Amino acid sequence: MADEQETNKPDKTNARKGGPLTSEQRIKKQARFLSFYRNSGNIKFSCKYAGINRSTYYDWLKDDAEFSKQVADAEPEVDDTLEFAAYDRAVSGVPSYVVSQGKMVYEEIPLFDEDGKPKLDKWNKPEYARGKPLVERKYSDTLLITLLKARMPDKYKERVQNEHTGKDGKPLNVTIWIPDNGRDGYAEKGGGDA
Repeated sequence: MADEQETNKPDKTNARKGGPLTSEQRIKKQARFLSFYRNSGNIKFSCKYAGINRSTYYDWLKDDAEFSKQVADAEPEVDDTLEFAAYDRAVSGVPSYVVSQGKMVYEEIPLFDEDGKPKLDKWNKPEYARGKPLVERKYSDTLLITLLKARMPDKYKERVQNEHTGKDGKPLNVTIWIPDNGRDGYAEKGGGDA
């Protein structure tokens, strides 16, 4: 449990100051990288949380067969993480503060006097206190369309049908130019002399 909580914080240890990583340090940093990578799908930030440079990650990927296999094994989890994030934005939406004319919008709470009557300002309008900021859910139609196309391609795939006709809907007259074959001229589809 403590290791799991530590994984969420960047590793501040800089092994370069003390020389190359020991085998134990390397294994620990690789585990931290993989743990964060499975949940984020982002190499840059996974490296940051493991306390390594991107070049170290790519060196490990190239030179360490076991680490390379672990990264490959993590890819389906990364895909699931990203797919769920897309699903969440498309279907559940994400909370977003309401902004109007460049300013956050807050709920208005009516003010009352001691007698329970609404307090009025000098223009005889009700007075309000600022409440919590208003939050709305925003959805991504683009992500929803993408998910539908991936899930049910036969139903939601792009359908394009192009038809080409000649003038006034007549068949096309195709002219083919035959260059550098010892003959000058052209031949029309369906006949004609060259």
